[in-house]
Amino acid sequence: MIRKILLPLLLFTFLTTAIKSQTDEPHIRFETKTSKVDIKSGEEFYVLVNMDIDKHWYTYDFVDQISSEGIGPNTTEIVVLSAELAESNGDVLKPTPLKKFDEGFEMDVTYYKGNFDVIVPLKALKDITIGKDDLEIEVYLQ
Repeated sequence: MIRKILLPLLLFTFLTTAIKSQTDEPHIRFETKTSKVDIKSGEEFYVLVNMDIDKHWYTYDFVDQISSEGIGPNTTEIVVLSAELAESNGDVLKPTPLKKFDEGFEMDVTYYKGNFDVIVPLKALKDITIGKDDLEIEVYLQ
């Protein structure tokens, strides 16, 4: 599932979007906020992404998980689409994932469920004003 998250927001203003299943019921919701509103070129900042996943749903970890047979779940990723505004500045900071045996992949997998936050460290490539400039990121998850 893929959903763009736009970040034209003020420091404590939240943008809520939803990823929808094939039945059009929202099962994952996002809220985002930035650490700064006015960001200078070369300055480091972050986007906090809150993910709220419905009961009985989950997403896999942000790290590759490959079995000895060469298969595994899709890795959750957060990618900056506004390449002219900002770039990734390190690994996503995330809570400790849960762990379970997955019968489909025949291996232990790490995953997230419920409500949790991740922090996406970024570096500005030019002066950015949140609310004026459209900073776009995309979340890939299974």
